[in-house]
Amino acid sequence: MLFEGVAEFLEKCRRHAGTVAIVSHKTELAHHDPHLTDLRAAALQWMEGNRFFDATGLGLDRGNVYFEGTRDEKVRRICALQCDLFVDDLAEVLGHAEMPAGCRKILFGGDPQSGFEQYASWHEVCDAIFRTS
Repeated sequence: MLFEGVAEFLEKCRRHAGTVAIVSHKTELAHHDPHLTDLRAAALQWMEGNRFFDATGLGLDRGNVYFEGTRDEKVRRICALQCDLFVDDLAEVLGHAEMPAGCRKILFGGDPQSGFEQYASWHEVCDAIFRTS
């Protein structure tokens, strides 16, 4: 199930922000699963089931979904994509030494002492980003 407000946030991003990318630190295989479930394939299936890639759904480009094996690789991907804005639920990602200085970093939930711009809901994230839209 999607967090409340995510669909509206992604739709607004798509309309106003040009390219929308999803960058995730996602282990490839479930290590404690005897079936060794491919977590990345499962995530993509879930996204397909929630119409992330349908033109009449969220309309995101499947080619702009990236799964990285480590936080370092995730941050390198964010750099390579030249993200102007990145929302994450881990302060460790946003505070990574290699995170681009010019990237607006938003913490979703998390530690209020983190020092990052932070919001508790996707509605709040959306309002903060698109206040003037």
